[in-house]
Amino acid sequence: MRKPFVAGNWKMNTTEAEAVALARGVAEATSGAACDVAVGVPFPHLGAVRDALRGTPVGVGAQDVHWEPKGAFTGEVSVAMLEDYCRYVIIGHSERRQFFGETDDSVNRKLAAVLASKLDPIVCIGELLEERRGVSRRRCSTANSVRGSPGSRSPSASRLPMSRSGPSAPAKPPRRKSRSKHAPTSAACSARSHLPLRTPCASSTVAV
Repeated sequence: MRKPFVAGNWKMNTTEAEAVALARGVAEATSGAACDVAVGVPFPHLGAVRDALRGTPVGVGAQDVHWEPKGAFTGEVSVAMLEDYCRYVIIGHSERRQFFGETDDSVNRKLAAVLASKLDPIVCIGELLEERRGVSRRRCSTANSVRGSPGSRSPSASRLPMSRSGPSAPAKPPRRKSRSKHAPTSAACSARSHLPLRTPCASSTVAV
């Protein structure tokens, strides 16, 4: 059975000092845990958190990546830039889709770039409550879109297993009653597994 994997996404939070303190707290609190643990760190703090977690089993992850290796892409970060700082990278988070126009095609491009590197991708599929209600259908349709059709840029993505994430609050939570209790609504894929695409992987939990 696959070992459970738990990751926490810090989103746009923490100063460098707060990030270091939080990383040390996570390492202490999860010492001896029967699962793999990782944290999704804001770009500016990756180096400091990497150093703070050195010698601990807690993995470090980035929150996004660009598919191009380099170029005139102001504000973006490439796979090569991340490889010295972390092991994981989050791809396709619903907030990237909702606020920054992320699409299945761009997720596919990012996934292909990450699979060609030494990083491990955490691919998110869905997160809003209405998506959670139809998550089984969305898992298959979105995963197939990310995997791509024959000739896709990322054939290795056919190794993706499905897994459920923990709750993730939107940047500005709507006040509508139907959304007041934000249920676990995301699905994530750990693309380094050799499990079939449509095989549920309940032992993996990613809070992103």
